[in-house]
Amino acid sequence: MDTAGLRGGLFLLFFYRDVRTQVPPHSLDRICKGLWRLYKIIFYTTRREQCPVREFLDALEDRVIAKILAYIKLLRQEGPNLRRPYADIVQGKIRELRIRFGTSQYRILYSFFVGDRIVLTHGFLKKTREVPQSEIKRAERYMADLIKRYERGEITL
Repeated sequence: MDTAGLRGGLFLLFFYRDVRTQVPPHSLDRICKGLWRLYKIIFYTTRREQCPVREFLDALEDRVIAKILAYIKLLRQEGPNLRRPYADIVQGKIRELRIRFGTSQYRILYSFFVGDRIVLTHGFLKKTREVPQSEIKRAERYMADLIKRYERGEITL
């Protein structure tokens, strides 16, 4: 188990122990339901059935892919509560999943969409201090396309 998973598990254990003694039993069920909520991860796909995130992952080493998938799993569990060093807000509704592997920094841009859905738009190797505007614009363009297709009923999520 990775350290983030272990820390998360320990937090839930201590949270549960603390809440169990301070909250009436009927309220505990309501509180704990939200703790294990899983968000739905959606990989953005173009009209031509291309998936930028999968194409990005396919070009990487297996060890890097494994770490990125572990971060995606963490995002699925934590949703909007996932913060630095794992995730951050880039601009507007665009967020980044921040993966460091050795000296390389990988990013997966994503947005929240309709309830409990998280749309991963694309990934890239970060080479500059800031996320390049071209990558932000690309994520915004992909999200605008997804929203338009969703509203037209062309796709279901």
